[in-house]
Amino acid sequence: MTLPAAIIVNLSDLHIQNQLVLFIIIALIWSIFQVLLAYFTTFKQENKQKATMMYLGSGFNIGNFLLPFIQNIQPTFVPMISMFDIGNSVMLTG
Repeated sequence: MTLPAAIIVNLSDLHIQNQLVLFIIIALIWSIFQVLLAYFTTFKQENKQKATMMYLGSGFNIGNFLLPFIQNIQPTFVPMISMFDIGNSVMLTG
């Protein structure tokens, strides 16, 4: 309940700029790098373990962990972190 409310409140008056879209692209590239790193570090393990490590290494816990701290410490960073979380969410659910 609090995460959607925090995102709605902080992004209600946001005008999306090209710089903010860059955070989505960075998150996608970083997440793909993490998946590849998990794949190559578990190369000799069986497929079930390899798939588990690739899934576990594919994203960040931004919404539940980072967003509440940033909202209290530096609220102006919330739009940037929310844009990064969009790219992160694509990799987590994809």
